[in-house]
This record gives sequence, C-alpha cells and structure tokens, in this order.
Amino acid sequence: MIRPVPARFAVGVGTAVAFALVFLFRFLSAEFTNDHFMHLVEGRQVLAGEWPVRDFFDFGLPFQVLTSTVTLLASGHNLYGEALVTVAFIAAGVACTFALSALLTGSMLLATGAAVIATVASPRLYSYPKAFFYVAALCAAWCYARRPDTRRLVALGWIVSMAFYFRHDHGIYIGLSSIVLFLITHWTEPRVGAIAFARYAGIILLIVAPFLLYVQVVRGLAWYIADLAPAAQAPATASLVWLPLDIDRSAPWLTVDPPTERRFNVRWRETLDDASRARLEAQFHLVRPQPDGPATWSYVTEDEGGSNIRALINDPDVIDTNGIDRRIGELAVRELWYEWLQRRVPLLRMHLLPGLFRDANALPVFYVVTWAIPLLGLLVLAITFWRRDIARAEAAVAAMAVLLSLIAIQTLVRGSPDSRLPDVTTVIAVTGAWTAIRVCRGTVGLSRYARTAIVVLFWSVTAWSAATNAHTGDALNASRLLTGPVGIIDRYQQMRARLQRPPIDTWTDDESGYRGLTRYIFACTAPDDRFLVTWFEPIMYFYAERNFAGAHVFFDGGWQDSIRDQQVTVDRLTHQRVPLVVVRDEFELMFRKYFPLVATYMDENYVKTDPTENASQVAGYQVWSKKGLQPVRVYEQLGLPCYK
Repeated sequence: MIRPVPARFAVGVGTAVAFALVFLFRFLSAEFTNDHFMHLVEGRQVLAGEWPVRDFFDFGLPFQVLTSTVTLLASGHNLYGEALVTVAFIAAGVACTFALSALLTGSMLLATGAAVIATVASPRLYSYPKAFFYVAALCAAWCYARRPDTRRLVALGWIVSMAFYFRHDHGIYIGLSSIVLFLITHWTEPRVGAIAFARYAGIILLIVAPFLLYVQVVRGLAWYIADLAPAAQAPATASLVWLPLDIDRSAPWLTVDPPTERRFNVRWRETLDDASRARLEAQFHLVRPQPDGPATWSYVTEDEGGSNIRALINDPDVIDTNGIDRRIGELAVRELWYEWLQRRVPLLRMHLLPGLFRDANALPVFYVVTWAIPLLGLLVLAITFWRRDIARAEAAVAAMAVLLSLIAIQTLVRGSPDSRLPDVTTVIAVTGAWTAIRVCRGTVGLSRYARTAIVVLFWSVTAWSAATNAHTGDALNASRLLTGPVGIIDRYQQMRARLQRPPIDTWTDDESGYRGLTRYIFACTAPDDRFLVTWFEPIMYFYAERNFAGAHVFFDGGWQDSIRDQQVTVDRLTHQRVPLVVVRDEFELMFRKYFPLVATYMDENYVKTDPTENASQVAGYQVWSKKGLQPVRVYEQLGLPCYK
C-alpha cells in the first residue's frame, strides 16, 4: 500500500532530525579507544606508500583502512577527520533505523523508540561499519521487496559489496541473511527468484572481483584466507555467556533521590572561630558545610528566601560570597533547565525497583533483551505466517531482519558482550520495532491494553539497560547537548580544537606506562624510523607518529603467526630501520610462544636497555635497542638512548 505523502514527509523529517541529533551527540562526546588505532595506523601507513596485503598484514578491512587514509590526508595527522567520518556513519545508521522502523511498522512512535535505543547504546566509533551497513542493507531490502526491479537489486548488491570491503565478514553475513529475502519475495515464482538471486550474486562478485584479483597478484588468495582463518573460526566456537544478575533484595520497591544541591560559597572573617561560625550557619539555615579554602566554606541553604539571603550577605562577619546575586539578594547558582525540572518534579528522581535496576545489572539485562528480541521476532514471524495475515514484502524484510540479528549476535558479539553488544543495536532495534507492532496488533492473544503495556515495559527496560551500560548520561553531560545553542557551539569549538591538535600534545610530559614510552619514541627517533610493539597497543604508533615495523600492527596468537608469516616479518625487519622494540612483561611469554622466529630475531639483534632515570614510570615494560646503532644523546626523562 502506498502511504500518504504527509506520512512520507514526516518520515523524511524524522530521519533528518535523527541524523543531526545523533551526529551532534556522538561528535561532541567523541572518545577513541585503543582498538580504533589498528586501522587508523594502517591508514597512516598507506600515506607512506604502503598498501594492505602487499606491504603489511591486513585483517580483512581494506576500505576501513583506506577511509582512515582519506581522513588523515584531509585533516592532517590528527583525529578531527576520523571523528567526523565515523560519527557520520553512526548517525546515518541511526537515521536508517528510524526510517526503516517507521516504514516497516507505520508507527512514528516505535520508530522513535528504535532510534533512541540505537543511539543510547553508543557503539564504539571504530564499529561504524556494523552500525551502518547492516541496517542500510535492510533498507535496501525493503525497497527491493516492495518493487523487485534491477535498480533496487543493484543497490542491494552494492551495499553488500561495500560491507565486504569494509570488513569481509560483514558482507558475508548480510549476504547469507539476504537469501531469505529472495525466497519469500519470489515464493510464487521460483524461477524468477533464482534468476534474480543469480544476478544479485553476480553483481556482488563483479564489484569485489578487483580486490580478489589484487590479493591473488600480491600475495595469493589461499595465503590471505589462511591468515583470516582465526576470525572465521571464532563465531563457530562462540557460545552464550552467563551474566548473572546482582539483586539487592533489601532495597525498597521505590526510592526518590534528593534534589540536586544548589551550593554557594561564603568567605567568613578570618578571625571568626568555629563556634561563632556554627552559630551563624544555624542562624542563616546553612547546612552540609564543606571547606573550600582559607576561611571559605561551601553550603546549601534550607531557606532560599530573599530576606534570609540578604541578611546573610549583609552580616559583618561575611567578607564575600560566590553563587549569590548580591544586588537582588538571590541565589545565582548556574542550573540547566533539566536540573531545574528534576529539582522540582520528584517523579523525575524516582527509581523503581532499585535493587534490580542497578548499574551492575545493566549489561546482563541488555544481553538478555538483545537475544530475546530476535527470538521473539522469530516466534511472531511464525505465527503471522501460520495465520497468513502478513504482506509478502513485510514478511521478507522482517525475516531477513530476524535472521541478520541472530547472525550478528552470534558472530559479532560472541563472548565479549561488554564491549561488542552496542555494535549490533541498529539491526536489533529494527527487529524489535517490527516485533512490537505485531504484538500490539494482536499476534499475541491478550487484550490490547495488556499487549501495549508489555511492549512499553520491555522497551523501557531495553532503553535503560542500553543507556546505563554505555554510561550515556555521562556522555550526554559531556556533550552539553542539553545546554542549548551557546553550550553546543562552545563544546564544538573545544572538541574541534582538541581533535585538531597533534595527538602527542594531548598527553602531558610526565605520562607513565606506554604513554611515557610513546613520548620517548616520538622524541628520540627520526620521522622515517619505525619501531615494534610486541603486543596489542596500536595507539603507540599513531601518537608517536611513526610507522610500525615488520608488517605487523600488533602481535597476537593465531593472527599471522605461521612460519611463513613470521619469515615475512623477519625479512621486513632486516630491511627496515627499527631502532627500538617495546615489550610488555605481561604479554612477553605469549609473544615468544606464538612468534618464536620474530623473538629469536629480536634476541639476536637487540639488547634490553633499562631506564637509568624514573624507572618506575615505565614499570612493566621493556625497551630493546638495536645493536650497533649508536645513540646521539640520552633522553633525560628516562635515561634511555636517543637516535635523533
């Protein structure tokens, strides 16, 4: 059925608003984790003339690497361009979630709920291909299911191919789930369906063929696939994770937080004794005192009336105040609109079942509801098929969404729900929106009000668990998105200035651990030098502004650790200038176990060099210096050799 123009207009406006708000929220609170720098430093390596597969070991994400190359080329050696691009992809994923949920369910309310959950889950920035391509493929599937023509077939094939280029398994998972789309869409025309699917597969193969040819020429497909085998085997061995709930049974059924304190400072006469100060505090209803400097105390008053405030500021023992408008005798504590509202409306400070809905339980609940949504969707799908009360296009896309959700959870989340669960939320949210509308329409044999209440409760619990697990409240405060245009502009300028700075300048001179070693490498090696890190710490290469050596951005057992791969690493190290190798004590045995040829090369060509100054700053780490390479000076901070 063709929807009225106003409905389509509303969907378009909602999609645009969703993109804009999510973009602002994620950019203004952007943070980069260590994992992000794996493809980021590989992208930097491309700027030095090296290419994935040919010159360094690739992990099956060529376009993600090249996208980082483009962002670095556009913005310089900083994180500004990377932040813009990754946040834009995530915002586009949420926008697609809203649009598809609205079109699939016909409910703007459910679409908004799906977009909110996809937003508050806060997938990590480097997971932007997961947040975007899975739901983008469902959007293309919706278009094709409603009108299966060549143009829409090409669009779907192109999205699957791009997903493959960004990370190979993304394209494979989307491609597998799309089989059910063709089966249902062409159920009554199996020959037409077979031809359409063959054309679809041909389109995908045609688009990815150049990369496959490139791999065959520079390394060989068999070698490349063998290197990626650990990633392919991991989903097959993954299992459900048991995350127990920690319930405080002694907690009440309902609690209400006290209002936010409106604190202000009072500087008393320096000769005022404690007893006199206590008497004045009681006189002016000043409670919960906190010292804040010589003769200065921070207070909350139980009487904010003008007469009390004016009497306080006029008292001869009060030298000065901060947080009081002395001209009119009123508190002038800065308070945002939502803080003002929370202080006046107890309902906004209420917690239902605080013994259950506590921070420690957010991840277990989020994990359970993430699994529950596609399983419930599968049940609802079976019921609607049995009753034959579902349109073919809707059934095709819903079935693909359910299957893709199950595949994504099993393969992408695997045994690490704490870090990976938010990454699959967009496709889960679409599946949840469709399941919810079907439940509300009567798929389950309950009254309408009961069904709606169940959906609202389930959606609320999901939103709470996703937001609490991601600490979305902290990110929202950091973004200053709720402070209005002035606050948003100020925060944007702060973020742009921070992200455009040379990365090493964001770390202080006295940083310890790997940060202190990174600053040492930045100061003591030439720009064309390389260094080697024998565990997973790609952030060091980016902040040191040096290329990684030996074709390895990190060393981990099972990844490019064959004898043939190790020999490639040793050959590269032989022909590269690598003054320093950094080893972490915690992972040294693993490195030597899985990469014995590389470890032997290090033992034969490098010597362990202990810091002579501030050794405690880099405790747990080792610095190995190249034998025969004469230092030109000593790095005073650590007493280690400098090579420039």
